[in-house]
Amino acid sequence: GTLQLPDTAHHGPRDVDVVVDARPARFADLAPLVPALATRDSAIVHVEARGSSDSVRIGANVDLPRNGRITIGGTLTPRTTDVAAALDVQLRNVDPRVLFAKASRAGSVSGALGVNVRGPSLRETSGTATLELAPTVRYGKWTARGVIARATVRRGVARIAVQGDMRPWRLAARATLAPFDSVRTYDARVRVLTIGTHPAALDTVTLAVALRGNRITFAARGAIGGGTARADGHATLGTPIAWRVSEGSLARVNLSRVMGDTGAGAVTATFTADGRGTSPSTLAAHARIHLAPSAFGAMRERGGDAAVSVRAGTARLAA
Repeated sequence: GTLQLPDTAHHGPRDVDVVVDARPARFADLAPLVPALATRDSAIVHVEARGSSDSVRIGANVDLPRNGRITIGGTLTPRTTDVAAALDVQLRNVDPRVLFAKASRAGSVSGALGVNVRGPSLRETSGTATLELAPTVRYGKWTARGVIARATVRRGVARIAVQGDMRPWRLAARATLAPFDSVRTYDARVRVLTIGTHPAALDTVTLAVALRGNRITFAARGAIGGGTARADGHATLGTPIAWRVSEGSLARVNLSRVMGDTGAGAVTATFTADGRGTSPSTLAAHARIHLAPSAFGAMRERGGDAAVSVRAGTARLAA
């Protein structure tokens, strides 16, 4: 096919008339362009794109191994000003292992994504987007049911609501994102409710997270082991990540139930912690714990204080 490349007078391609037919397209050949792509499989790909710099019509069919298929149709503007996009994406029996190098378990994903946005620039776009997965989605031992995500975008700020079941949990989340702002700004609130009995006696968790630039603040609340737990703190993104729990507490938590045992117990404590990194082999962290009168199985503790430090995979305790 043919197209006119961008130049000083045009910020995007124009006069597009292109057809791509690959039988097959080997993912190993595409990996340098898409590093996350799995390299062991291939797909039959047919893509058509026709239009001008104002609007390009796109149609694509991708036939994947294991009877998977991705279908894409719609229009978009091939530039970053006067943006408009109306796309419909259909997934049918897509196995994540076929597409993603890090996906190690068999699965099946079917669903639909619809996007309709427009605006003078990416930072000023407005519109809607909806993702609705099939009644049942599988990945390894995980099964998700009734997953629906809806987003409303106004002047570059997206408000997103997600709900669905992933046993043993029921998830409801709301988030506000400004992905095209010069300073990343995200706010999210997630609530997870256990359906039935959780192996760690976790009943509910509520997590509030806010990102401003490279700083994350968080507040977590949970009902676990017949008691409650909370943690407030912040983290600074980097290599490695630096984090701090400024205020944490347990109130009458049965640690036996949390560990999968049937014994009695009620632990009440407060703690603070800070560190750098998350990998056990490189983590450097320090925590201070104040234990109130508590019970763990047949043991009774009047209370006390302890300090725990972790460095290079080695933990040290002082009480």
